[in-house]
Amino acid sequence: MERDSTWLIMKYQKRKSGAGFTLVEILVVIFIISLLGVITFANYREGGKSIALQRAAYKLAQDIRRVQEKATAAEECPIALCGGPPPVIPARYAITFDIAYPSSYFLFADLNDNGKYETTGDNPDRKIDVINLEEEVRINQVFCGSVSKTDIWISFKSPDPRIEIRHPGECPKNGKIELITNSQTKTVEVNTAGLIEIH
Repeated sequence: MERDSTWLIMKYQKRKSGAGFTLVEILVVIFIISLLGVITFANYREGGKSIALQRAAYKLAQDIRRVQEKATAAEECPIALCGGPPPVIPARYAITFDIAYPSSYFLFADLNDNGKYETTGDNPDRKIDVINLEEEVRINQVFCGSVSKTDIWISFKSPDPRIEIRHPGECPKNGKIELITNSQTKTVEVNTAGLIEIH
């Protein structure tokens, strides 16, 4: 019996001494793990930019809807901005996009009821909110129909709300805002019926 147990111990020790990884195997595993880490990190940065672009496009569409809701509800303009008392209900609420200011756009109360942003005259328009786009996302182009422009205004007039897309003349069918980050683009399209699409 003692001979059998000695033989088993020796057999186990022989097997154990040959078990393990060689230096080459360890280096190959470290190389593969490092390579996967580098690939993942590189795609993480690109994926983050793509997600930021998508978020910015959906936020822009949401802000257009917010302007439409303000007009539909005949929301009062804050007294600090538009004057009063009594509080002023603007004839229109609108949003403007200008490629000269590619990192932001703004909502405004169209007090002079002309569908475009003007800060001069008897009843100048008032900025309600300035929205800054996410880092590395920019307004690349704006379109009136299929024609590239430098800026456009999208206004909503209550109670319908009637929609006008202008530069400085009226756009017949739709307006488009193209956002860009690196080489990726998203386009937010608004038509005169109020339909908002993201492409």
